[in-house]
Amino acid sequence: AQTIFICRNNGWAISTPAQEQYAGDGIAARGVAYGMDSVRVDGNDLAAVYLATEKARETCINRGEPVLIELMTYRRGHHSTSDDAAKYRNTDQVKNMARPGLEPISRTKLLLEEAGRWDDEQDESLREFAREEVMSSLRIGEGKKFAPVRDMFTDVWKTPPPNLVRQRQELAEHLDRHAEHYAPALERFEDGRRGV
Repeated sequence: AQTIFICRNNGWAISTPAQEQYAGDGIAARGVAYGMDSVRVDGNDLAAVYLATEKARETCINRGEPVLIELMTYRRGHHSTSDDAAKYRNTDQVKNMARPGLEPISRTKLLLEEAGRWDDEQDESLREFAREEVMSSLRIGEGKKFAPVRDMFTDVWKTPPPNLVRQRQELAEHLDRHAEHYAPALERFEDGRRGV
């Protein structure tokens, strides 16, 4: 398959260090075991990631073979909104890894400044542009209705299994029994109650 598999290895599997999850040295060796060209790259180095991806693309196109790229990085935040990384990681280590020049954005900024291609004025202009673009996108997104409720029952299966059909019916009956509680909320979804 002409596929580039990208694995962002941040050293953790939710709250378990990667070295406790599997034997061996990372993920790239597993690609080799499957007969794929594989490479491990500093995932915080924009130039290294670009070059590795460019080379992988050439391999995919010219040889028609897949490539695995393992991007080594560090997860500074929590795994998810339900995760508290402070319970299993040293906060000093997290702060240390947040130093300018270690994470990708500040590292790229430093390289561009050193090359005379970037300055504080350009940086602030980009930040303001990005802020405006994000806020505009949020306003547009918040103005749209949510997908119809039925999508949570129909978006995976061509023919829903009996338990899913039953759950959809139970939801419809529950919404009908308690319409006074759900009617306003359902208006935020496409097709409202009909969308179930």
